Parts: sequence; C-alpha cells; structure tokens
Amino acid sequence: MKRTTTGSKVRPQELGIAASLVAFAGGFSGCGGPTAPAHPTWADVQPIVAGQCGHCHGSTSTAHGGGFRFDFYDMTQELCGDAARVLGAQAPLAKAYAPRIINALSGDAGNGRPLMPPPPAPYVEGWQWTTLLRWWQDGAPKGDLPPDNHPATLSLYHSATSVDRAWQLTALVDDADGDPVVGVLRVGDVSLPMDRAGSFGATLDTSSWAEGSYAVTATLCDGWSKVDTMVATLEVRHAL
Repeated sequence: MKRTTTGSKVRPQELGIAASLVAFAGGFSGCGGPTAPAHPTWADVQPIVAGQCGHCHGSTSTAHGGGFRFDFYDMTQELCGDAARVLGAQAPLAKAYAPRIINALSGDAGNGRPLMPPPPAPYVEGWQWTTLLRWWQDGAPKGDLPPDNHPATLSLYHSATSVDRAWQLTALVDDADGDPVVGVLRVGDVSLPMDRAGSFGATLDTSSWAEGSYAVTATLCDGWSKVDTMVATLEVRHAL
C-alpha cells in the first residue's frame, strides 16, 4: 500500500490539520488486515502508538532529542498517586498530543510523504491511520480499563536485610501487557523515581540513618491502574 497526495502539496503548519487530512485521505485504499473500530478508545490506539511511535516517543523520547512522550494517555495524581510526579507536573502526553499525532501522520513533509514516521520507516497501515483519525475526531477518549489488563509488578533484589553504612538494591519493574510503567520506590524518607519498565539500581548511604526498621514500599502505575505495595523491610544497625 502506498499513500500519495492528491492535488497540490499541503503543509499542515500553514493550513492546519483539516486541510492536510483532505490532502492525504485519497491515498488510503483497502489492503486487508484489521478493521478500524468505529469509535476507538485509547485501548485501541495505544498498541498502534507503541508499535509505530514508541521507539522515539516512549520512555526514551528525550534521548532521541524529540522530547515528546505519548506512550501514556495521561498521568494524574488521582489515577497514579505519587507515581504521577515522575514525569513532571502537567506533563503533556497522548491525550494532549492527539492533534499533533494526526498532523504528523497526515501532513506533507515536502517530499510526497507524511512527516511521520520518518524514512526509511514505512507509512502506518491504512487501518491504523483510520483508527487514530477516528479516535481524534471523537475527542481522543480514554475509555474503560481493559478487562484483561494486568497491573504492573516490581521485584526487589538487595544486598542484605540488615545494613550498617550502605544498602545496594536493584528494582525490576515489569508489566505483563507490555504497557509503559512509572513508579516510585520509597525507603524511609528516600524516594527513587522509576520512569519506565526495566531495571533500576541504587546504593543508599545509610551511615547517618538512625537505627531501626524502615519500610520499603512502591507505587506503580501503567496508565490504567495504580499499585501500592509493601516490598520489604530494611533494618539499619550500626557497628560499634
């Protein structure tokens, strides 16, 4: 399948999203494959965004220089608790970027192809583009929690349960659905932010901590649900 322009070239930055959609609509034709839902929600859109955009606009977005992260629909304190602060207050995510996403997938880069994804990547599939377009036209709704969604998990590996001067730990954050995850690991008054799934290592200087027991807790959020969990208990005992 190839998407082509019809008529003159259209620059979305000059004429806006609506004009660019008209220019490219004629370039889509049926090529088989899945059918776009009539009224998509984020549950339909998220896998497309993850597959087509996640390598540059997921958890590594700032490393690629773009800085636009829309692997999450949004991130609120009400939904994600303390984990919402990991991405920064009021951080724009997919809900806020919906017009920009459609613009980038439909606008003319000046060489007969849309702005995104950049070459040598192929165009998005026709059903994917239609799904994203309908989602945006419906107001970019989030929809209900998918019934088969699994909450994020955290596994903690550490050097000891009783320490004197330092505690080494590794946290492994995972999500069975492949959803993005943010979280906060707390040891006493210390908070360790986790802005993605994967492995995080740290060494805490406990030399000045008062002796006693410290709860190790975590808050994780996959954008759909929050998990608050008691992970371990750390004992600080200083040698004489």
